[in-house]
Amino acid sequence: MPLSQRMGRSAAGGLADQHGSMGLTTPAGAVMRWLMLIVVLLLGGCGEGYSTPQAVIRLEASTVGDMDAAAKTVASKLLALGFEEYPPKPRPDFMQQGLPPALIWSDAHATTFVRDGKAFTPGGALRAIVTPYPDANTPRIPYSTDIGSRPAPPFLELGISESRPQGFSEEGIAIHAEITKALEQHTGKLVIPSLPKRGDDQEYLISQIKDLLTTLALWLVVWVIFMTIIGGLAMVGVRRLFARTALRRAALIFIGVAFVTPVSTPTAIVQLLMPSILLFLSPEALVLMFQSMGATLPIMFALSLALSTLTAFIFIRDRPKISRTTPNNPGT
Repeated sequence: MPLSQRMGRSAAGGLADQHGSMGLTTPAGAVMRWLMLIVVLLLGGCGEGYSTPQAVIRLEASTVGDMDAAAKTVASKLLALGFEEYPPKPRPDFMQQGLPPALIWSDAHATTFVRDGKAFTPGGALRAIVTPYPDANTPRIPYSTDIGSRPAPPFLELGISESRPQGFSEEGIAIHAEITKALEQHTGKLVIPSLPKRGDDQEYLISQIKDLLTTLALWLVVWVIFMTIIGGLAMVGVRRLFARTALRRAALIFIGVAFVTPVSTPTAIVQLLMPSILLFLSPEALVLMFQSMGATLPIMFALSLALSTLTAFIFIRDRPKISRTTPNNPGT
């Protein structure tokens, strides 16, 4: 066997059949080279970040009871506007070591409200963090707009941000105005250290497109890596079980969709793309996957089905029939 075919068989692992059809030679090699080139270009052109300034509202209440009543009003208003409530969640003791006391307090007492944005619309994902400060001993993280200032407790502080570059959408500004109007009905001094700044809709649309391309590129990288590993190992056994090409292709397609499809796995810090086979090991992981991905989950499996089918038909072919001929013996 030529050296180039042996190298191709080694790089592609078990997906190759015994004739080396998974090697990096034409046409399979050409497809792989163009695929990796597209991935590199996508990764090189995407991934730019942007700042999301906060708009701060503070109610300096007369009593702790007034502060608590204002917090309930804010919560009711945000829920009515379509936000989801995430109650305070203190960090485990081992994760609190070395953290500022103000951050530990915020984790244990701040309530977060989140409303997801719709793709390719002016409005981005909105986040509101409501933090009570009942007494003078409460540690506090000042916002960038009022570092060094500390009003007399008790007071309630609300920070609103929107995942858009440099500012808010019109809808985000309207929500800020509604919350401000609701807090004006409560006893206390209403202070607005920072107003919501209007953002650039065109810049936000460009950032959404870049994020989509980045996610697609990373998804494709994960799919290629784990299809090579999981699919290659599985095909070693499939070749022994099924002699027919159609059955081997169907087996690879099933493996690609059921076990290789990259899905979002929420962790304590970020969301990772991991092959779906890992989620079958834990029912809790399956629940988190459906909650985090929602409507995008069928799209991921459909894309994996298309790629798995393409891979099966490119790399699994009918084995050529080898005819054995006996050379003529002139001496007989």
